[in-house]
Amino acid sequence: MTSESSLRVVANGGAARNGGVASRDRAADDVAAQMRALGERARAAARLIALAPEAQRNRALQSMAAALRDRAAAILAANAQDLAEARASGQNAAFIDRLLLDAG
Repeated sequence: MTSESSLRVVANGGAARNGGVASRDRAADDVAAQMRALGERARAAARLIALAPEAQRNRALQSMAAALRDRAAAILAANAQDLAEARASGQNAAFIDRLLLDAG
């Protein structure tokens, strides 16, 4: 596997959103596991990126930026749902403010 394809594999390794209802403890465990996995992928990506030539790093960044732009509507819609759930569950204003994404 080339380092460029490795970068794509690491970058595309996001976990799917869980649509089911879980207990608070189970949800906390799921979030912790997802954060650990995300951290592991970030460390792996950092190693690959550090060793990659500048042109390859630039292509990877451009690809990630394009993917974010292409998925902006879905990302913002998911964030709106997260905000609604946070408000409904009584989360404090500071938490909700940190959760808020905008198109700008």
